[in-house]
Amino acid sequence: MVTSQLQEGEICITDSGKRGKCLLIEYCSSALALLRNRGRPKVCSFQEKTPIVCCEDVVSRTLSIAIKKCLEYKQPKPLKTQDAPATLPVGGFGGIGGVDAKPLEFPHMALLGYGAPGYHKWLCGGSLISENFVLTAAHCIYSQYGNVAIVKLGLHQISQFNAFTQIFSVKNIHQHPEYSPFQNYHDIALIELDLPAIINEGVKPACLHTSKQLPNYSFTAPGWGATELYGDNSDILQKVNLSYVPYNNCARFYKGQHKLPRGLIDDWQICADGGGARADTCQGDSGGPLQLPRDENETDSLYTIIGITSVGIKCALIPAIYTRISYYVPWIESIVWPN
Repeated sequence: MVTSQLQEGEICITDSGKRGKCLLIEYCSSALALLRNRGRPKVCSFQEKTPIVCCEDVVSRTLSIAIKKCLEYKQPKPLKTQDAPATLPVGGFGGIGGVDAKPLEFPHMALLGYGAPGYHKWLCGGSLISENFVLTAAHCIYSQYGNVAIVKLGLHQISQFNAFTQIFSVKNIHQHPEYSPFQNYHDIALIELDLPAIINEGVKPACLHTSKQLPNYSFTAPGWGATELYGDNSDILQKVNLSYVPYNNCARFYKGQHKLPRGLIDDWQICADGGGARADTCQGDSGGPLQLPRDENETDSLYTIIGITSVGIKCALIPAIYTRISYYVPWIESIVWPN
């Protein structure tokens, strides 16, 4: 049932008679839970094809800052745009079960560089989540070449700049306080850029998924990582389609791992694999996003990140582990949007 076209953020009444607030379904844990039990949440209206539902679990609290900022970034606004350069490559195969991403397809993607100027090694990825911060894995902060030193945004091909490429130095690094390099838990960090990113067609923040409930079990993961185990990293940004792996199905693969002494922790971590196909993230993809697919008909929509590429054993042989974003949203908010 659809109410009289209430807009996002307006007060509504649920079918059970409780006060609620109209919210995109992906941000409403009670509506997602109702769907899983084959129920039907009350719909306020639609944003393109995505339902805006009457959500009762946000009435007693304000929307999280992460959701507010996502709604703000989604608002149509004049962007500083340029024509995409004709030299951007399109098509072709790459990644483990992946393909080349399209130019401008993932405007939140960041590439992390290490080492001395002129000799940078590109070892990890990340995601722009505000004008000033890139989200990545904690294990991506350090390398044998030194700390992360440079961040590139708006990039499609590593070896070739384009009209949207922006380059930043690192102003500050925020590793999760419970992260230890001797374990694979709390593998999350924030990189503060030395200058605010210029938001345009090729550089846009992604949203953060704030609920443990998943709106669907299909994901995409972009990155410049290796196309085969122990292979070279890709020069062109790749994307791979992945599927959610339930906790019990994934946990059995990681029993007894030295860097996972407590096993897989469902609140902190999430698993994904090719869903029957040979597909996976691989070395060099670390720090990049595991994200919900975007509706191709919604040209102005943003990707929503549910995980950070963290750890795996032998690419494409068993499910990989990703840091589950929803658990860390309060920590992220306290640093990225402290006011």
